Amino acid sequence: MKFNKRIFQYLCLSIFFVFISTSAVYATSAKNPKFGEEDALRARVKLYWDKKISSDYDGLYQLEADVNKKRYKLPEYRKIYGDQAAIVEYSIGKITIDSKKKESAVSINYEIELKIPVPQLLGHKKKLTSDDIWLFENDNWFHVK
Repeated sequence: MKFNKRIFQYLCLSIFFVFISTSAVYATSAKNPKFGEEDALRARVKLYWDKKISSDYDGLYQLEADVNKKRYKLPEYRKIYGDQAAIVEYSIGKITIDSKKKESAVSINYEIELKIPVPQLLGHKKKLTSDDIWLFENDNWFHVK
């Protein structure tokens, strides 16, 4: 079978446009929510955990609440959330929004794979649960804990 360069270029270009259009819709849904909209919060939580999976610590830092940014500067933050474990997958569970405090509790189920250079632990996978706290400030949802 002969490799057709033109078809390959069209295929790559098509994939690129699908990726860009999907990313634009995803980014828009994660910005400028109104308080109490669970879909907007869910999109923001998904964005946060996607950045965790891809080890995008600079992106994660931007999604942290002001209280966390005051506690840790970006270089410190990178060290704390370093590469000791990789998140393999996650799912968003129950979301509870407290309208008085303008915060939310989000249940996350996730699986990690350890990267610790100890032969017995390297590659070991473990399922965990996290109850994340999100705060609505500056017209958006931000991760607190």
